[in-house]
Order: sequence, then structure tokens, then C-alpha cells
Amino acid sequence: MNGKSDMPIILAACSDKENITLIKKACSDSDTSIEVISSGDEAINACNHKKYDLLLFEKSLTGLDCIFAIKRIREHSNNVETHAICLISNNISSIKEMCIEAGYDDVLTKAQLADELTQIISEISSRSIDGKSDYDVIDKEIVDKLEMCVPNINVSDAIEKYSGTLDFYLDMLSDVVKTSRIEKMETSLKNSDFTEYRLNAHTLKGLTRSVGLYDLADSFETLQKACDNEEYDFIEKNSSDIVKKFKLTVDKINDTMNW
Repeated sequence: MNGKSDMPIILAACSDKENITLIKKACSDSDTSIEVISSGDEAINACNHKKYDLLLFEKSLTGLDCIFAIKRIREHSNNVETHAICLISNNISSIKEMCIEAGYDDVLTKAQLADELTQIISEISSRSIDGKSDYDVIDKEIVDKLEMCVPNINVSDAIEKYSGTLDFYLDMLSDVVKTSRIEKMETSLKNSDFTEYRLNAHTLKGLTRSVGLYDLADSFETLQKACDNEEYDFIEKNSSDIVKKFKLTVDKINDTMNW
């Protein structure tokens, strides 16, 4: 949460009036504040000065484009980890892949916008209680148990930074346990498909960081950067150890939570 308001704040970088109308309509039934700007330059400046709960950028921004804007925001801003969505005109896989690689978490077409955005905003709104984390009323027993039994997990910090409530945190933790991305990453390495490998490493970095598995997140980021630098020997040498560490962590989580 942004820590300065009683409601989640969305930053929408849009110039298309129809998209702005759809976004405002999706926000109308929730206690959500929306700030609308029209350029990539404004988006970077806004993200440097304020923490948002959701970033929503059009593909065709004026000024700096959405790809450059999100890269700058992910490198250094108050919104390095903020959930970011890119709005595109056509459901073209190469464009979606480019957006994900740049740092977006989701890519939506105008046709998908209304339903998907309403659900995302609902999830964000449910995490905001009196403008602060719900950590002071969560079940400390579960938090303590996870932090005691699962190596290098910081549940308390992840709840404060990302989920806001224990229930939502456990949903995110369940996503980590159930993800098929690790198998997909192994398969892509076996097939020497490093574009797909990088996408999976990027996703796993975000998933593990969101639940406080920061060491694993750093490891996946290292693999992602190795792809960027075409350090394929490094990947082949280190990938299996990181995958093994992830799987052992998942086993510990399942044992601790009786999942």
C-alpha cells in the first residue's frame, strides 16, 4: 500500500479516451483512487515521487514509450515491485512477450480490460484497510511457523510490502507452490530456448520475491540477467542448483502448511 491514503491508488498512463472511460468504470464500484496521465515521461516522474498500488500503461504512450518507461521504473523508483499492466490493441504474442520482458506483469487487450481489470482492482482494494498493512491483526502463529520452518523466508516483510493481509499472502504462497514455471524453465533449458527460459526466470523472480523468498528471487534474477548477457554456460552450470533449491523450499512450505 502507498501508506498515505485510505484507498489504493492506480496510476493510469493513457491518452485513448475509450481506455480511460473503461478504467474509470472498473474503478467506480471500488474504493480506489485513479491518477490519469498521458506520457511515459510523466509516468516515470510520478513513480519516482509516489508509491502506487497498480500501474496501468498504454502500449502507445506519447513521449517516452511504455517499454522504456517501465524499464526505468523497474530499475529505480518507488514502484520497482508494483504490479504493472500494459494495454495493447491486438493480441499479438510477440508484443506481449516484449512487454513481459521489459517488466510488465500482465498484458491486456481492450477486449480483456473490463473483466480482468475489475477483478484486479477488487483484489487490490481488499488489501487496503485504513491505509496500512493488516499485519497487526494477522495470525502470528502461522507467520512464526513459516519463518521458523522454511529457510530464508521473510513472511512479515512480504506481508508489509506486497500482500497486506495474511489471507492474501497465503494465496500468493499457494501460487508459488503450484506454479508450473519451474518445470517450464527446465524444459526450455533442455531445448536451449533461452527466450522462454528468461520469461520463466522473470516470473519466478517476481513470485518468490512477493512471498519473501528473497534469496531465491535474487537467484532467478541472476539467471534472467545471464540470459540478457547471453551467458549460457553460466546458466547451464547454475540452473539445476537453483531449481533444486526452489523445489526443496516448496517441499518445506507444503510440509509446514500441510498442503
